Amino acid sequence: MMQKRVSCAALPLAVYQEVAAQLRQLPGVVAVELEPQGSIPFDYAQSQVAALQVTWGDDRTPSSDRQCRRILDYYAQTFGPWQEDEIPSG
Repeated sequence: MMQKRVSCAALPLAVYQEVAAQLRQLPGVVAVELEPQGSIPFDYAQSQVAALQVTWGDDRTPSSDRQCRRILDYYAQTFGPWQEDEIPSG
């Protein structure tokens, strides 16, 4: 399994939810979770979501990777680049 954290500072909650729904449909994706904003006090100028955490299973394929990239690139054209970090397992 592999986990990845992807975030886009300008992405609103509804769009994060839309991206998560699309990623959940990809073969090999085990789970997609919304990571809430952790600002204390809550920062209303930011998105309610800090990032998406995507968990890929061992059955991940190059085709799924390409489709994931297409989805992220589509939203990056409107909202700006994604920051992507692999989450170490274990």
